[in-house]
Amino acid sequence: MGKIEELNRLAPGMRVEIRDAEWRLKRVDMANDGGHVLLL
Repeated sequence: MGKIEELNRLAPGMRVEIRDAEWRLKRVDMANDGGHVLLL
């Protein structure tokens, strides 16, 4: 799966579980290293 398809799987307003806590995404951007930057 390409980076664009991966980014489309994460969307603002989505709820994600990170380190046993539930968070709501406010913004999702691509990082310089090819990863994702999530604003919670």
